[in-house]
Amino acid sequence: KLAASHVAVLGMGGVGSWAAEALARSGVGALTLVDLDVVCVTNVNRQVLATDASVGASKADTMAARVRDINPLCDVRIVRDFVSEANVEAILGLENNLNRLIDDAAGAIDFVVDAIDAEKDKAAVIACCVHHRVPVITVGGAGGVDALGDVVVEDLSKATFNRLCQRVRRLLRRDYAFPRGEERTPREIYGAPGGRDPKKGEGVDAKETKARGKGKKKGKQGKFGVK
Repeated sequence: KLAASHVAVLGMGGVGSWAAEALARSGVGALTLVDLDVVCVTNVNRQVLATDASVGASKADTMAARVRDINPLCDVRIVRDFVSEANVEAILGLENNLNRLIDDAAGAIDFVVDAIDAEKDKAAVIACCVHHRVPVITVGGAGGVDALGDVVVEDLSKATFNRLCQRVRRLLRRDYAFPRGEERTPREIYGAPGGRDPKKGEGVDAKETKARGKGKKKGKQGKFGVK
């Protein structure tokens, strides 16, 4: 089943690069890797594709070469672009016209990994996938997270203590008419196993996320690790 699957990974950063490698090592038959950014020396502490030799190279090209070394049978496609509301359907091959940016030979995309940073673009990806009934997993901010109990997989409507996920959820409700999830009381939220109270200043950094490769000048980004 994995060998017949086609997965799109959007963003070759601290999450997307590792996700792409894991998928390649798991035997996924086709991967579409999407990113317009280039490798920076500040990426070396957390991105699997970043080495001294790859600094300045295209992230998508670098990751594609790595995937082919790991799994020569994997059909790797590259889209050198940033994802936005204007091009997400074309990038995912969901348009039946000449604007498609992936080849039909790889087959329809079965699953999407959203590992991009900008909340507006994340919301557009999720809305597009839901509209076209394509399964999608989106990731929040992971920098500085060092306890496995803080890593959870759940419906976005129930996500707590992650500002990026919260902003994406707000945009989906405001701009794409997504419904609200199940309401929970503060006791139920703060009493959840492994949860952290943001009032104590713990957990993910609340700084604004980098958008579309431009970002803000700041120090080295935190790694995702385990105490």
